[in-house]
Amino acid sequence: MVPYQEDLRAAFAQAQEQAFQEGASFWWTSERPRPRTLAELWKDEVTRHDGTHSLLDMACVLEPGAEPELGAVVPVSAEAVLRLFGTARPTRADYERERGELHGEVPERRHGCCAILYDGDRPSEIAFWGVSGVLCVNPAALLAGTAPGATTPLRPYLPTRRLLDGNLLMPGGSLSPIMGFTPTTYPTGFAAYEDLATGACSQTVTSKGRLDWLQVNGLDQIKSSSDVLGLHVLDYNVDAGGLSALVAAQAAAWQPT
Repeated sequence: MVPYQEDLRAAFAQAQEQAFQEGASFWWTSERPRPRTLAELWKDEVTRHDGTHSLLDMACVLEPGAEPELGAVVPVSAEAVLRLFGTARPTRADYERERGELHGEVPERRHGCCAILYDGDRPSEIAFWGVSGVLCVNPAALLAGTAPGATTPLRPYLPTRRLLDGNLLMPGGSLSPIMGFTPTTYPTGFAAYEDLATGACSQTVTSKGRLDWLQVNGLDQIKSSSDVLGLHVLDYNVDAGGLSALVAAQAAAWQPT
């Protein structure tokens, strides 16, 4: 949220700089200092892949009435302002009251919206909001036909020492420093961990926007939950068995009759 000005593009640039300076964006590690400039931020590979979960992920602001575009902020229409806030001239208090519901106006991920806020009859601020970051998909929920937020059993397939070319000193081979778990010595490439983990899509709305993630429970038996990278190295492995079954089911459904 920034002070009102007629030049919407300048207001957008100011809002992005403000978000960066206030640290109102996701930075993925506590072991490295936050970048000092936006240029440094976007040089980071993880940030380029996952985004910042903030206004910084938007590339531009469109003219009022424009069709929504990926990576763009679009001003909400007068009709939408009235529907969202119950008034044609919403105040900051109106915005704060409805903040948790405003993301429903965003057409899809990597899109943003903005609206002018008033102090009496005078435009006073411009509010920006949107949906960014990584979309959560629970493959086990797709396979079972349950709601994305439902807790479902996962079927982790984790790599073994043989696949990783590990040894006694470096069980995970060259990935040992970032794996966060000790692979088994089974002669196969992967080891199945049935009935070990569950997963469910979760989300929350914070001052940095809406955050979505696949909440995985149970893997702390073999992997430290405090690991800086979380499950980033093993992301698809946490339900590789379920993914295989899902692909098989979808392939069967699409087989010509």
